[in-house]
Amino acid sequence: MPVSTTATAQTAGLALSEALAEYGVTAHRDGDAGDSWLLVNTDASNTHPGVGMPQLVAFVYDFLSGDSLSVDAPAEHYAGRWRVSYSSGTREDVVFYGKASGPAGTAECAAFIADRVSGPVAA
Repeated sequence: MPVSTTATAQTAGLALSEALAEYGVTAHRDGDAGDSWLLVNTDASNTHPGVGMPQLVAFVYDFLSGDSLSVDAPAEHYAGRWRVSYSSGTREDVVFYGKASGPAGTAECAAFIADRVSGPVAA
């Protein structure tokens, strides 16, 4: 029986989640109406942020169309860039405009998020 050489493409969301995990940060996938994004609790508890709670929201933004894109699509299909918003629960502000959603841009985005998440001082 032949061995398949077709690898499943990694999604942008999975790539960022794995990069964040290296910092000990957990991202939670959320979505609506075909769009998807990642949520990160700002208090370093790694729990899913509740509605109206402070959180960072990471998504891929296509500057050509002006649309946010699903983080569930394969990362290499994106011409977009990572964008991170801070949501206070009552308003949302963009706090990070990243590079393309490829490996270097994903690493840069993960480092930005990890730097913004407060947590206990390492022993």
